[in-house]
Amino acid sequence: MDVWYKKLGYYENPFLINPMKETNDLIGQEKQLKDTIYYTQSGSLVFIQAPKGSGKTKFLRTVIKNFPGRIIYVNAAKLKKTLNVEDLLRRKNGLSGKIFGSKPRDMILIIDNVDELSKVNMERIKFYYDQGFLRSVIFSGTNFKRIDFPESMRTRIGKRIIQLDELKKSEAVRLAMDRLDESLDEDDSLIKKSQIEKIYESSRRNPRMFLINLHRIFEEMYFDEAKQVTAKHLKILEDKLDKDDVKELNKELEIEEISKEETMFDEKGHRIMKIGEYYRRPDYEMFCGNCGAIVSETDKQCPECGSVFEEEGEEADSKKAKKGEAHA
Repeated sequence: MDVWYKKLGYYENPFLINPMKETNDLIGQEKQLKDTIYYTQSGSLVFIQAPKGSGKTKFLRTVIKNFPGRIIYVNAAKLKKTLNVEDLLRRKNGLSGKIFGSKPRDMILIIDNVDELSKVNMERIKFYYDQGFLRSVIFSGTNFKRIDFPESMRTRIGKRIIQLDELKKSEAVRLAMDRLDESLDEDDSLIKKSQIEKIYESSRRNPRMFLINLHRIFEEMYFDEAKQVTAKHLKILEDKLDKDDVKELNKELEIEEISKEETMFDEKGHRIMKIGEYYRRPDYEMFCGNCGAIVSETDKQCPECGSVFEEEGEEADSKKAKKGEAHA
């Protein structure tokens, strides 16, 4: 079955929402990009703040291009276990890192979706930053005030919070035309400026929703066998999307769906279970049954949440928690 973008001569859907494949330039965040690059070069901790779907990952991918070979990128929303910064550094050091365990210095760590990062992981990042292995750390999230940063890390970030701006209407128009590789001056343009602006407003000025709606409208145009977008096609914006619609659109536009429950076994077949904000493997890890923090056999209480562990023969009470068993 043919698809609308093939009929119009595009190799792939121009409205894909996949920062790994996008080749278009960043639009509307030039000052923020300049400031981020400056803070990174000066060895600072930086926080990129913007709502979901507003282009944070696209922004970070643009930052990466300015520091070739020096970036370690981690999507915290995809972490199934604690972040091993040392392992990431060794891998970045190539063969010598694997054989001799050497770690490069002066690297730049980017943590996307930091909202999902645990306190333990934050402390590890702070340690490697203080030791000079990390020149700079860039965090991204929806709201700096809601992130449970250690106070020392929060102080170091200070006022280095980069707020991504909402796209102006003119920038949204430019985004759409760049994706379509068209010019507004062309008489036979597939879509008019006024139509793009209306779609952007209907998308509540959210770039991700904007691209999704552009895709929906062009698909409708294809089904209608029309050559240009008309007011008739814009009426699809009135239709609300249900869960199945969203799932199908995510698949079509290659939007990465983060589902922490979809993989409950690691690559070696060990069972993974969620305890608090951690994912633990009870086959060979020992952890607090209350919060999931890693503990040792000699610990009497959890070093992270303070839960007192039960001794054999003692009765459980509301203030005590069991340790996860380790079989290796």
